[in-house]
Amino acid sequence: MRRAVGVTPDTSVWVPYLRSKRYASAVDPLVGAGRVWVHGIALLELYAGTASVDDARAVDTLREAARSLGRLYVPPDTISSSRAGFSPTTPGATVGSGRATTATIF
Repeated sequence: MRRAVGVTPDTSVWVPYLRSKRYASAVDPLVGAGRVWVHGIALLELYAGTASVDDARAVDTLREAARSLGRLYVPPDTISSSRAGFSPTTPGATVGSGRATTATIF
């Protein structure tokens, strides 16, 4: 008997998926089967690349869906988005005293 394996898509998959449903043929069946985990680091990267409130809300939706399904993976020693200076609805949030430098990804 084969055991179902969970997957944790990288940010390089989430960005085109959220933008234009690229990779939907691979991601959607995995999501439907409950096999996709969302990693906290990927969420931080996605939030860092938001260019608008709408972009941030799309990431909020992903985060909340993963959380409500029990598929959000945040290791205990991963810093939270609030501790990193990111607010889910504040594009271009600051980290410490400087602006986030990650390029816009949406």
